[in-house]
Amino acid sequence: MSGINWTEILITIGGVLTALILAGLRQLAKALTNWVGQKVSNEKVKGALILGTDAVVQAVAEVQQVVVNELKAAAADGKLTSEEITKVKNLALEQAKRNLGANGMKLIQAALGFSVAQVEQWLSGRIEAVIAENKNP
Repeated sequence: MSGINWTEILITIGGVLTALILAGLRQLAKALTNWVGQKVSNEKVKGALILGTDAVVQAVAEVQQVVVNELKAAAADGKLTSEEITKVKNLALEQAKRNLGANGMKLIQAALGFSVAQVEQWLSGRIEAVIAENKNP
């Protein structure tokens, strides 16, 4: 009568448990990697949005201070013409791009997956929003 070889049974169980633990650790590592990747991506997007918005707010304030106030003072009715409004918005866009610099523009492009034209369109939209907020605080 052969006896039970507990050593072999324990080695077999240990091998199975090791395989299960390793599989669990691989899944955990994969989930952690995905989470970190998403977190980093979200942080990059958030940073790009903040960077772009700050550049726009500064640009609108600068153009308001330097150009808009002078144009309004020179106008008989104190209001800007539609051509002047377009000019002011274009000046604000150019100033926002200068505030961002080439690196800031590239960062926004990379974080949001935008082309240069799409970044400019997004900045223009933010400029419109900031102007509207300034008119109706």
